[in-house]
Amino acid sequence: MKKYLLVLLNIFSVIIFAQNNKPSTPKLIIGIVIDQMRYDYLIKFQKNFTKGGFNRLINEGIFLKNIHYNYIPTYTAPGHASIYTGTTPRYHGIIANEWYDKKQNKEIYCVQDYSVSSIGTSNSNGQMSPKNLIASTITDELKLLFKDNCKVIGISIKDRSAILPAGHLADAAFWWDDQTGNFITSSFYQNQLPQWLVNFNQQNLSLSYLQKNWDLLLPKDKYVSALPDSNRYERSLIKTQAPKFPYDFSTYVNNKNVSILKYTPYGNSILIDLAKECILQEKLGKHKNPDFLCISFSSTDYIGHLYGTEALELEDAYYRLDRDLNNFINFLDKNIGKDNYLLFLTADHAGAYNTQYLKDNKFSVNYFSEIKLQQDLKNFLQSKYKDSSLVLNISNNQIFLNHNKITTNNLSLDQLKKDIQQFCYQYPEIAEVFLKEDLIRNNPKDFSLYGLVANGFSPSRSGDIVFVLHPGCMDYSTQGTTHGSAYNYDTHVPLIFYGFKNKSLESTKFYRITQIAPTLSFILSINLPNACFDTPIDEVLDNVNAYYSNFSPAYDSGR
Repeated sequence: MKKYLLVLLNIFSVIIFAQNNKPSTPKLIIGIVIDQMRYDYLIKFQKNFTKGGFNRLINEGIFLKNIHYNYIPTYTAPGHASIYTGTTPRYHGIIANEWYDKKQNKEIYCVQDYSVSSIGTSNSNGQMSPKNLIASTITDELKLLFKDNCKVIGISIKDRSAILPAGHLADAAFWWDDQTGNFITSSFYQNQLPQWLVNFNQQNLSLSYLQKNWDLLLPKDKYVSALPDSNRYERSLIKTQAPKFPYDFSTYVNNKNVSILKYTPYGNSILIDLAKECILQEKLGKHKNPDFLCISFSSTDYIGHLYGTEALELEDAYYRLDRDLNNFINFLDKNIGKDNYLLFLTADHAGAYNTQYLKDNKFSVNYFSEIKLQQDLKNFLQSKYKDSSLVLNISNNQIFLNHNKITTNNLSLDQLKKDIQQFCYQYPEIAEVFLKEDLIRNNPKDFSLYGLVANGFSPSRSGDIVFVLHPGCMDYSTQGTTHGSAYNYDTHVPLIFYGFKNKSLESTKFYRITQIAPTLSFILSINLPNACFDTPIDEVLDNVNAYYSNFSPAYDSGR
């Protein structure tokens, strides 16, 4: 009897020891951003997903269904910056993918940096850095605390999608060079590519993937998209071919031209390959403190722009991404352990229905042209003020005035703004026109158009006047689609937390995209990013705390 009691006592001791020594923070955080992913894709395509990809994340993770961007414009660069800084463009400064710089009197790209050199390529595609990002990221705060005792790496097809999430203190950021098919970086991070990445590039996977061509993954009758293959609302990936399956890439392969890869699902697949190699070679999840890998899938955005939200090409891309995610999650379970990593998945923005498609279905929508507005406004200013040069630039729905000319001509700035405001209202596609002084007066928390514009408005970088189009209207081609608006079709994205002791949970409670970073801060017990004014997502923290409450001592999220 004593023997059995001793055995039982030893077993209980082992269990209690194991429970009390569970990691209080994940060993690896994996941030996944899917470019131009609408929330409803997870529902619309769900029956054709595997059990182990999106459905595994949905069924076993914390699935937050009502996440919205709380500013405009809803573009890639501001989206990635806002996810990781926990604040809006008003404070992190990334007001668009590119914007007119008032000091330099020219348009600049969000991560362009001519002071650094390309590493891994002889062209200028590597001359990039996060220098225009004003605020700190959650990844910066991790590095500030743990320094060389943790690693932060960002990877993507797009440069901005690798650079902005990884922050200022990243160990590395790698992005895809469409001229060579290699992943590259800049001297901002390191002076040469790590040998493992040199070896990875030498496999020439970009060309290998294109050799597969692109056909439907599933039988055609399984697809749920509303429009037939090859329709009037989509552009072709290959100019000499109709936008129709199957796609033959042999001409590109024969010419060793891999630039088209990013417009195919294989742009996502090669990023999965890179992520797995990066984890192994950089020993992510094996360091003393948590590591952070930022992954952004860009091909969904390129495909969405070409084909629109209702195309077979887009749907097929998500089925293939689902299989890639299944592969990646299995890899993580094997090499890191499910309880040792925390994965979150969201999107940098969503996407609009094609405007022509809406028009053909009896919606009162129309296309808009910034170029036409600029010319019309010049004519108006020449007629009223005898000077067509009073406007320097119109971009990203913002009007930049020529303050030097206004002063020289002794004009009233306030009256000029009001005249331009009233002029803009003559366009039926324009819903609202806001003046700079109204937007900087306060920064509301509400989700009115005014609140969203104010949150995205940087007094030092934005224009003098901002206009907002009506729902469904866009400045774009009649084929494919775009994004950037204040409306649900562009702001509503999914958010899933998976792994690291999370229990299954679904919620329709409203949350802002800027709540992701503070949630991670509390899970990791590190400082909030420096411009983060938002609150964590209670349901995620409560879920994690509930796990630890079963043990002694209980997990304390506030330590």
